[in-house]
Amino acid sequence: MVTAEILNSHPVKTLKSEISKTNIKGYSKLRKNEIIELMLKYKSRFSHIKKKGEEPKPPKKIKIIRDKKEPVKKKVIKIIKTPKIEVPKITITEPEPEKRKVFSRGGRFFKPKEPKSKLPPIPKFSAKIKLPKEEVQQEPKKQDFKFDKENITIETKIYGSITKYEIEYYDENENTYIEMTLRKGVNNLLFLEHLSSQFDKDKPRAKKGYTRAMLCNLINMLLNKKLVTKRTKFGLIAGDIGGITGKFKKKHNIKNLVGMYESMGFKKTRGAAEGEQQLESNVETVLKWCMGKYKL
Repeated sequence: MVTAEILNSHPVKTLKSEISKTNIKGYSKLRKNEIIELMLKYKSRFSHIKKKGEEPKPPKKIKIIRDKKEPVKKKVIKIIKTPKIEVPKITITEPEPEKRKVFSRGGRFFKPKEPKSKLPPIPKFSAKIKLPKEEVQQEPKKQDFKFDKENITIETKIYGSITKYEIEYYDENENTYIEMTLRKGVNNLLFLEHLSSQFDKDKPRAKKGYTRAMLCNLINMLLNKKLVTKRTKFGLIAGDIGGITGKFKKKHNIKNLVGMYESMGFKKTRGAAEGEQQLESNVETVLKWCMGKYKL
């Protein structure tokens, strides 16, 4: 039978391990005395526990001596080494150039003649060859005309939110007349009303390029006065320059006029009447053409 003395001879760890084998619960937090009291309540479950030191010793292991077998012969594996094949070193020697042989004949030494080449001999030039000089492209000379600001008249008119400038340039000596209008408002527009290099038909024409040079100077003056910007639209109607004011008759070759204005940077647009051509550009494009032609 299990007694308190037998259980007390075992450590707490052993007692708890024995309790864990049964279905008893609530022992994990108990002290040793309390565990022993709990185990004594269920003596029948712990009848196999004996006092520490009196537990039966495990049976001694009996060595079984068997008959000695014959020693196993070790297998000997022979490794046959293949003989190394010595590769002879190959040395490449370039053939020496043939030396010129010197032959003796009658006590004299002479060298063999070298074979003549089949190519024609290179001619020797005694005179110096003059190479052509590189041509330096010179910029075309820009025409320089005197721009007289006393020939300009500007009239300002205000129509509500729109301001209209009527700009005229008349040079009696050169028989040149230019008329432009500038409308400033929501959309700014510079319009060429008239351009004439022979204002009076009884007098000779102006110098070649003079009239367009004065037009360029007028545009440049408006830009400097900040009346226009580089992006301001610039328009005209070829074939009826002066048609809006009604001062001049239509006696112009439209093809020639369109070609002239297209060279200045104008482009064709729709909206003109029959026998006329509307063209449009901007101040920057026209001035770019002017800068390449004239001194402003």
